[in-house]
Amino acid sequence: MKKLFLLMTCGMLAVIGVACKSPTIISTSQLSTPETSSIWWTTWLTQPTCKVPCWQGITLGVTTKDEAVAILKEMPYTIITYNVRDAVEWDFETNQTGGWLRTENGIVTSIVLGSTYDSLTLETVVTSYGYPNFVVPEDCRDGMCSTILVYSDIGMWLDAFAENKGWNSDTIKVEILPDTIVNRVTFTGQGMEKFKQSYLTSEYNTPIMDWKEYGNYP
Repeated sequence: MKKLFLLMTCGMLAVIGVACKSPTIISTSQLSTPETSSIWWTTWLTQPTCKVPCWQGITLGVTTKDEAVAILKEMPYTIITYNVRDAVEWDFETNQTGGWLRTENGIVTSIVLGSTYDSLTLETVVTSYGYPNFVVPEDCRDGMCSTILVYSDIGMWLDAFAENKGWNSDTIKVEILPDTIVNRVTFTGQGMEKFKQSYLTSEYNTPIMDWKEYGNYP
C-alpha cells in the first residue's frame, strides 16, 4: 500500500514538472564553513590587500580617519554603525562580525576585527602569520583565562580564551593548543612597549611569558 501511494505521488509530481528522487546526502565538507564565509578572515588571513599593520589599505600612523571611512564605505557587505571624532565601528552584515578603529589627531592608530560569533582557531592564524612572540593571560576566572597572544614584531595581537589548568590551586596555568579559539585580532604599533601602553594597566599584575610551543604556560 505504501509503495502504491509513493508511485501515485511521484506520478502527480511528474505531471507538474517536479522530479521525484531520493534525498541528497550532503557531507560536512560540502557545507559552508567560517573559513569560506567570514569577511574579516578573508581580508586578513587569505586575501589581504596589504601587510600588517595595514588592513584593506588602512595603515596605522598614515591613513586619516576620513580616508578610512571612505575605504569602509566601498567595502561590500560593510555597514558603518558608529562614527565619532576619534572612533569608527562597523558590521559585516553577512555573518554578524565587525570591527572598529581608533584615531588620534585624525590619524588611525589601531584596528580591531572579529567577534565571538566565529570559530577561528589559533592553528589557522599560525598558518598565515607563524607563532606569536608572547603569551599574556590577562583575566582568569571560573577555570578559563582571557589570554592575549602577542605578535610584537609586526604589531598585532590576538584575543583568545584558554583553559586554566591551575585554577583549583589558585594559580595560572593556561593551556594553549592548535584549536584554541581566537575571538579578535588587534593591529597596533610594533614592539612590546607599544602593546603594554595600549593594553595593560597598573591594576593588573599580568605575567608576560615567552612563546615556547603548544601546551601549558607557565
